[in-house]
Amino acid sequence: MTNGGRYDIQSVSDQKRPQTQYKTTVNGWIVLFVFLTAILASFVQTTSGFAFALITMALWPAVLTIPDSTHLLMFSSFLVISIMTFRFRHRINFHLVIVPSMVAIAGNAAGVHLIGSAPEALLIRILGAVLIVLAVSLMIAGNRFRVKPTVRNASIAGLVSGMMNGMFNIPGPPIVLYYSAATRTKEEYIATTQFFFWIALVQRMILVLLSSPLSTDVLITFPFAITGSVIGMVLGFRVFRGLRQARVQQAVYALMIISGAFYLTS
Repeated sequence: MTNGGRYDIQSVSDQKRPQTQYKTTVNGWIVLFVFLTAILASFVQTTSGFAFALITMALWPAVLTIPDSTHLLMFSSFLVISIMTFRFRHRINFHLVIVPSMVAIAGNAAGVHLIGSAPEALLIRILGAVLIVLAVSLMIAGNRFRVKPTVRNASIAGLVSGMMNGMFNIPGPPIVLYYSAATRTKEEYIATTQFFFWIALVQRMILVLLSSPLSTDVLITFPFAITGSVIGMVLGFRVFRGLRQARVQQAVYALMIISGAFYLTS
């Protein structure tokens, strides 16, 4: 209260206003780690069509919290996936995208429910086992494995992809398996896969931005993550030109086995 008997509005509002403290645990080594792993993840994403999430979510939680890793993953991969989608836009098979994208929404909701009712350690090991079994089966089948782009197959791929996205924030493997066998060329495979990921990313980014603010750690590391992502993408495009479709598929299966083994032993 002032000398004149009136409340000092400024002092009262200052007392009531919460004091926000912007704390961070990020240092130079963490920034360098995020930068280098972003290059690796983007390079693999560009050459194989997926695995940005697999690589970053396997490594970034070692230096960042899981929510921060998830948010950083979404925003740093968005530019790369957007550029790849635009680059191969004329090769997108839209008929292969519509059904999986719609069904994935329901799968995502189911995945979120499942992760809340099962131990995380069990879910991670289930993920690892599924990745290895699927990859080995496809490697044995080789060129004999074909998936017809039917509504049933598209729905299964979209549902499982959505569930894995909801549980692990890793929607790639099921939809990659579907598109790697259902598409005819590596350009069509890359284009269609990236467009599916782009749709999924937009949906998730909107939900994140509406539900919670980004942390200081994410804001600090994001410029380095996005820079590394662009570098990895440029390097990946140089290698991609000389790759055959069979080699792309082999790289996909190898990545799934490596990732699955990591999750089984983590």
